Amino acid sequence: MAIPEGFDLAEGVYAAWVTISGTKFRGAMHWGPIPTFDDASRNLEVFLLGLDGMDLSMSDMTQILVEPMRKLRDIIKFPSVDALTRQMEEDVRSVRSILRQ
Repeated sequence: MAIPEGFDLAEGVYAAWVTISGTKFRGAMHWGPIPTFDDASRNLEVFLLGLDGMDLSMSDMTQILVEPMRKLRDIIKFPSVDALTRQMEEDVRSVRSILRQ
């Protein structure tokens, strides 16, 4: 994703609302470096929840709005990919709880 000019958000993992061409989704958003993979550059990644059975193509993504709602945690370096995966699963559970629809 292109980061807008003047984007000012503390690095971390967030519960976020994501609207894609008028459809709203819950999302787990990561903003910052990815130390577990030795990537020091700032990255913006969003894992969308509730896409079961949906088929989103690039043509559907004419407009994307990401609204960070609550910071879940700081970014840390995990000892393994498995440890990162377990934390991501916990993050998704937190997002579901925080952003109940």
